[in-house]
Amino acid sequence: MNTRNVILAAALAAIALPTAAVAADRSVDISVADLDLSQAADRAVLDTRIDRAVRKVCATGTRGVTAQHIEAECRAQVAGKAAQQAELAIADARETRLATIALDPEA
Repeated sequence: MNTRNVILAAALAAIALPTAAVAADRSVDISVADLDLSQAADRAVLDTRIDRAVRKVCATGTRGVTAQHIEAECRAQVAGKAAQQAELAIADARETRLATIALDPEA
């Protein structure tokens, strides 16, 4: 994993809660260390991890229409930010893999 991958993995690891309607900022760590993001199956695993983290971060712990609205708004905001970070990490993984393939004459 090159330096850029480490930085992107660290950026993806913390999903901060942007919705002011929820009292405290929360974050969830998402590990990508065990994933090869150049592979579709591992990208699907990352998507699942992000979905789970978004639900956890945005849970209000209450019921009702207002709570549902707050959670939905939060999920949309957090999922959007996480998707941007994930796309950067995936693009970097693809570039790294292509560079490795191009530079390895024995492969």
